[in-house]
Amino acid sequence: MKSIFVSRGIAAGVVAVSVASLSAVSQAAILNVGASQFPVANEGPITGTIVGTLTTNFSTSLYGGTLSSEVISGDTTNPLGGLTFVYTLSNFGTSTSSLSRLTLNGFVGIQTDTSWFVGSPRIIPAAVDRTSSPDVIGWSWLSFGGNQLIGPNSSSSQLIVQTNATSFNPNVASIIDGLVTQSGILAPIPTPGAAALLGLGGLVMAGRRRGR
Repeated sequence: MKSIFVSRGIAAGVVAVSVASLSAVSQAAILNVGASQFPVANEGPITGTIVGTLTTNFSTSLYGGTLSSEVISGDTTNPLGGLTFVYTLSNFGTSTSSLSRLTLNGFVGIQTDTSWFVGSPRIIPAAVDRTSSPDVIGWSWLSFGGNQLIGPNSSSSQLIVQTNATSFNPNVASIIDGLVTQSGILAPIPTPGAAALLGLGGLVMAGRRRGR
């Protein structure tokens, strides 16, 4: 079974974390705004430095779990030349429901190339999309056609989003299966023009709702 091997070294008081074996881009797929596609499997490796990590808990009356984020700089396999984001969604063994969808906010104005890591016996996604909003990437799991939901005491495969972004900050994700809850993630910082456009779009939608 493949795994991520992490080496740590200290230089000038800074801890550098190298990703030596995160499988990533033997194949990849540009995900454009408005598109939905079958996620591709990747067999890496990614090399680079982890510059940010975050793991947050989430819970509802039916399920609970964790969502982890890693941000990798200097990924030479990234075709877009920017930061690479890696997400893992886990469902607690105490949950009574499976997880079927994860949406990640923070990608407006950002080019994205999506894939999943072939390296562990985890639940692979059935689809990935940018159809709900230019800001959102959605990953879906299904219970038919040879696919699986993320059941209790199981985790998703590592979900890889390679981008042209040069910086990142905290944002939010939504976990969905009957009930919806939110969890913190790390995501790209959009360009000022893209952020302004997203804000304008929100004002337009609010105006339409008030006019109805």
